[in-house]
Amino acid sequence: MIPVLLSLIGGILVGILLHKFTKLTPFLQKSISLATYMLLFTLGLNAGLNKAIMSQLQTLGLTALLISTFAIAGSVGAAWAVYRVFYKSKTL
Repeated sequence: MIPVLLSLIGGILVGILLHKFTKLTPFLQKSISLATYMLLFTLGLNAGLNKAIMSQLQTLGLTALLISTFAIAGSVGAAWAVYRVFYKSKTL
């Protein structure tokens, strides 16, 4: 956990130092997207190589489907509630 936090803090400090170099922004955005895709690919590769995960895929898949369904429903419900309370114009 410490290396993760140190990496985050290091990135923030470098970002503060380089924020004036606006020509770097498009390059950094592409680099971040590429790094994200590479991390997702390696995560999938690791899951595919793990025999324990692959043997329990049906059970894990159903659980993941239920968790993601309820997470989406909760997010939509919370967004709707925030909209109703803070953004919808109130007519008297």
